[in-house]
Amino acid sequence: MSDPCWTGDFTNPNSSTLCSTDPSDQNQFLFWDEVHPTAAGHLLAAEFALDALTAVPEVSTSAMKLVGFAGLGLQAIRHSRKRAVMV
Repeated sequence: MSDPCWTGDFTNPNSSTLCSTDPSDQNQFLFWDEVHPTAAGHLLAAEFALDALTAVPEVSTSAMKLVGFAGLGLQAIRHSRKRAVMV
């Protein structure tokens, strides 16, 4: 990162400089320093995460229940037919 909004060290409070005291100017930057994102940086990360999570549609719970119960029903039918053949 070549141009953070805040520069300085964490041990000397007089060593820092801030890009601007106006929040709208500060949100034109992606990071406050080498580690901490600004509100604009957090918004970009959140939008990326939301797009990534909603890109793949999830199978509905009701459909999964229906498939599960159908499988159990078929298994019960197969089991009862096997018993009838053995007797």
